[in-house]
Amino acid sequence: MDAIDSLLFKESCTIYQLTDEQKQCVEAARVGKDLKIKAFAGSGKTSTLVAISRELSGKGLYLAYNKAIQIDAARKFPLHVDCKTAHSIAYRATAYQIKDRVRTLSIFDILRYMDIKRICCYEENDIAFLVLKLLRVFVNSDRNKIDHQFRLSRVFEEVAGNNGEETRAIINYVIDRAAEYWQACIERGSTLPIEHDFYLKMYQLSNPDLSSVYDFILFDECQDANPVLLDILLKQKCQKIYVGDDKVIGITNKGSNNGVVEKHNINADPVIGKYGIDPKYGMYDLETTAQRAESKMGKSSYYDLWFHNCHNFTNWCRTGVDYNIFGGKADQGFIFKYKTWDNI
Repeated sequence: MDAIDSLLFKESCTIYQLTDEQKQCVEAARVGKDLKIKAFAGSGKTSTLVAISRELSGKGLYLAYNKAIQIDAARKFPLHVDCKTAHSIAYRATAYQIKDRVRTLSIFDILRYMDIKRICCYEENDIAFLVLKLLRVFVNSDRNKIDHQFRLSRVFEEVAGNNGEETRAIINYVIDRAAEYWQACIERGSTLPIEHDFYLKMYQLSNPDLSSVYDFILFDECQDANPVLLDILLKQKCQKIYVGDDKVIGITNKGSNNGVVEKHNINADPVIGKYGIDPKYGMYDLETTAQRAESKMGKSSYYDLWFHNCHNFTNWCRTGVDYNIFGGKADQGFIFKYKTWDNI
């Protein structure tokens, strides 16, 4: 098999020649230390990792962003490199715990399995909504438990009681209920429903040792990684090679109520990614969300700083609804809905 693998690589080299920058990356990887490669879309990130993998000995792991990329990568990488998604690794490791439990949660699941009560001016549905949002924030963080350090979470940015004491009581109650649900999720024999990111979080908290299986890990599109995955990778003792760019897609105000969808530099725009998405409408998976954003690249739209801005675009990409909330919580503020992004 090694001979066949080598022959295929030689044939691919005759078709595609590495650039000087890619050759430098290969040479740097040979040293055996961790490596971070900054490369933009279309610059040959995956082909660089394939070339690197050919030069490294031992067992390798290529971490793909989604299933489609994983399947495509499996046809490109040599046989000593496993191509997997993080969720597939986590699922296999936790399968005995999560069988028949994985689906998209709703506030009705929280109300069904938890003893949620009205507190201050917040009804049971309001509390369940916040509990679910906090659970999703937690499972995408590198924290190991839900505690009162989450009081400053973006989940509670718009929570407001009649006074400061009521506000604190509401926040503390939500944190306690979210911690209770999570603890029940991870107990032996639990049948509580969970989402896909929940079992990835379970896997992270088990402190997995991928270095016992792999000599090097190749991580493509690392700019899309959440703190959970980064925490898993940073704890591995084997060689790690990260490749990605520092761009995200968003709408830019061009003046005169005109906005254009462009790529932004994450480091130059600290506002990007600050605001969460209201999941009341249901949400697309991350792959579909990215495809929806890319489908509007270069398109122009009506732009208003208050009523039709980057939040509308983000909400449309993530939920399919072109909306903005102005004046408080989702159930108290004014919700402005448009059909702009559907029609462009």
